[in-house]
Amino acid sequence: MADGPRPAGSRGAAFGGFVRRLGASYRGLENEQRTAGYAAAALFVTMFLPWYSQTVLGNNPRGDRPNAADGSLTAWGAFSFVEAAVLLVAIGVLWMLFARGEGKAFHLPFGDGNVIFAAGLWVCALVFYRNFDKPSPEAGAGVAVTVGVSWGIFVTFLVGLFLAASGQRLRSARLVEPPLPGDVAPSDDPLPRGRRRPGAAEASAAARRASEPAATDATAVAPPALRKDPPADADRRRRPEPDSSQTVVDRRGPSTEKTLFADEVTEFPAPRRTPAPPPDTAPTRIVDAEDILGRDEDPGRP
Repeated sequence: MADGPRPAGSRGAAFGGFVRRLGASYRGLENEQRTAGYAAAALFVTMFLPWYSQTVLGNNPRGDRPNAADGSLTAWGAFSFVEAAVLLVAIGVLWMLFARGEGKAFHLPFGDGNVIFAAGLWVCALVFYRNFDKPSPEAGAGVAVTVGVSWGIFVTFLVGLFLAASGQRLRSARLVEPPLPGDVAPSDDPLPRGRRRPGAAEASAAARRASEPAATDATAVAPPALRKDPPADADRRRRPEPDSSQTVVDRRGPSTEKTLFADEVTEFPAPRRTPAPPPDTAPTRIVDAEDILGRDEDPGRP
């Protein structure tokens, strides 16, 4: 017996479950992955913008002048392999990020960032090509159709650049992908989701630290009798609390008052003087020069 149509309640529950999965996947993404998701969603929205302008010229029954009708075409109105490629890029990036947010394990060549970067450049190349090779819709007898580019296709080109920039940012972030079964080497420690893979400089620094001999702990190799345990926090000597009153320290030397009145307090002895020689009491006789000269010539003279 064939199953009947599914009730509206089951369809609503399925849609609600998908919305919850979408929210959980969004919360599981990093900021760089969310930026790439914004770019892919914006790329899908630009397909509803006017990509082309169209002018239709037809014969006027009166014959005075032809009828002219101006219009615009979206990417859906002139759907070709170019528009299909842009649509596949948007859907593919969104699906990949949705799976990454749910933690599904798969590996892309060259990594997620390089794939998104190449997808953005591919969109820019397609839009650039479309500026020279415009679509040519079929026209009936006596009708001429002219097609040009409109502002929407330039917005798509800018969004393609934004998608490439987000891929470059994701590549620089070096996020860790969920490992495949048997993909992690026994010597490697798998990093949980959300952590970033270390760069070349960080990896070389970690390898250098691992190759260096570990520092020897003196307390670890000392005998139990000589091992000193660090004092507990309660037994540690602490610096006394500073006094709340203000302390003034005079660094100028002795007190000024004592210096000023030091002469009054200290008694200095009187200076010792040299005594004067005693007076000469011998008789004084006046001697003439002639006496001195004559005495030298005649020693027998009194």
